[in-house]
Order: sequence, then structure tokens, then C-alpha cells
Amino acid sequence: MPNRTRGTAGATALTTSLLATTTGPWTTAVRSEAPRRGSG
Repeated sequence: MPNRTRGTAGATALTTSLLATTTGPWTTAVRSEAPRRGSG
């Protein structure tokens, strides 16, 4: 089932890139905030 695999891989890649786009700035903000809160 190459088509199904390819479709799943494409969906996974899309989801991953989408997550990276949405959580990227948020993760950066959390990283900048962490030392200020003293949580390391």
C-alpha cells in the first residue's frame, strides 16, 4: 500500500511543520521566561 503510506507520511510531515510553526514562538517564549521564574 505505497499510496496509503505516502499519504500518511505527507500528513505527518504537514502536521509536524504545522506544529513547529505554531509552537515554535511559544516554546521560545517559554524558554526565555523560564530563567526569570527561576525554574531553570
